Amino acid sequence: RTKPAIAVRVVVTRFSRLAVAAVAMLVVAGAIISVAQVRSIVGLTETIYGNRLLFKFVIFAVLMALAAFNKLVLTRRLSQGDAAARIHLRRSITFEWILYALILAAAAGLTVVEPPRQLSLLSAATILGS
Repeated sequence: RTKPAIAVRVVVTRFSRLAVAAVAMLVVAGAIISVAQVRSIVGLTETIYGNRLLFKFVIFAVLMALAAFNKLVLTRRLSQGDAAARIHLRRSITFEWILYALILAAAAGLTVVEPPRQLSLLSAATILGS
């Protein structure tokens, strides 16, 4: 095994451990914010905001499946010295970046529509103002 291959293996293993903790924190924070903004299944399924949030969730789920594959299969193969795993991991990480960009675009799309929580407040204000 070459020194660069060992270095790559060490970096990938270390990053993998840190990524799991970071993703767990993002999932908890995202769940709390989503519940606060959406408030109901109807808000999730019958509003533009909810539909965009669902789209973001789907992309995130695909990203997590790919990350799990990378961690459980490709990282293990890399640690066993499989040269092809390095190429596959590089391609997979490129696809992950595309998914990250889509998630960022989906998040940006959420900022230009009113969340169901805000729609409820606007509805109540309209009724009270009538």
